[in-house]
Amino acid sequence: MSQTWLMVLTFVPLLIYVVVDFYSGLKSGVVAAIATAAITALAFWWLLGELDWESIFIVGVMAISGVISIKKNNPIFFKFQPVITGGAAVLYLSWYQFWEVPFLIKVLPKLLPLLPEYQRDIYSTPSGQELLVDLNLYLIVCYAIHTGILAWAAAKSSNKIWIVIKGLGIPFIMFGTMVGFFIRSLMGS
Repeated sequence: MSQTWLMVLTFVPLLIYVVVDFYSGLKSGVVAAIATAAITALAFWWLLGELDWESIFIVGVMAISGVISIKKNNPIFFKFQPVITGGAAVLYLSWYQFWEVPFLIKVLPKLLPLLPEYQRDIYSTPSGQELLVDLNLYLIVCYAIHTGILAWAAAKSSNKIWIVIKGLGIPFIMFGTMVGFFIRSLMGS
């Protein structure tokens, strides 16, 4: 699944939750978010021709955490849903980074046709693949930092602060990864 689709699936239902919760309460917000996530996942399936495990996992965790929040009448369980999926993403990327082929190297054959020719030439070389391995590591670190901040926001802050932190996740992860890359290039390794 492309990162754009994944961002829509992970952010839009939570934004719907915040708005509906504000006007109609926890139960309505959770139901609206789960319905939005399910409809979005089905729309992606219809548009892309595949229903992947990421979207099933996200909707499943959202549904389980939503049901627990409604039963306990406590929004914190639902607000921890992106922390659970973020933690799972960190573990998934870490597994490939340290015990198998780093994730970006694994998906490189799918990425190459999407890249300009000069980038294809770069990433096909051993030094280009070394860059991708490092990029994967920076991605893991930034994703873990964002997940930790999101956990704090879920437990300690308002819905507004929480959704802003969730919304800034992808830009933070990308910016942090670029900073890591920049620092690496300055150090000459």
